[in-house]
Amino acid sequence: MSEYQKIINLLEKQNNSISNIEKMLKEITKQPKLIQKRNTVEKPKIIKKGPKHQIEELIKEDFFKSPKNMKNILDEFKNRSFHYKAQDLKLPLRTLCREKKLRRLEQKNDNDKNVLHWVNW
Repeated sequence: MSEYQKIINLLEKQNNSISNIEKMLKEITKQPKLIQKRNTVEKPKIIKKGPKHQIEELIKEDFFKSPKNMKNILDEFKNRSFHYKAQDLKLPLRTLCREKKLRRLEQKNDNDKNVLHWVNW
């Protein structure tokens, strides 16, 4: 056998082995998957109504028709059974001012101290 013939035989053997590997891969992919997803039930989305949402509700009800200070806002929330601290409301009030839903005013109280008030835009 010549060298040329030996090379051809080797190539045929490799081609056969490659086709065998391809057949095996096709069989493996046809088999059902061993790992199946769990049957999961989608939970309903819970809408959290935090301080910003509660302040937006006050805006819709025209609570801020006249200027209100932090104490007025906290008292209104206490009447509605929402017990917030002043620091819990500072960021939502600032955000609503930036969104142009509220205006922040600085007014002097009885002791000539500047007190922040919020009013509808």
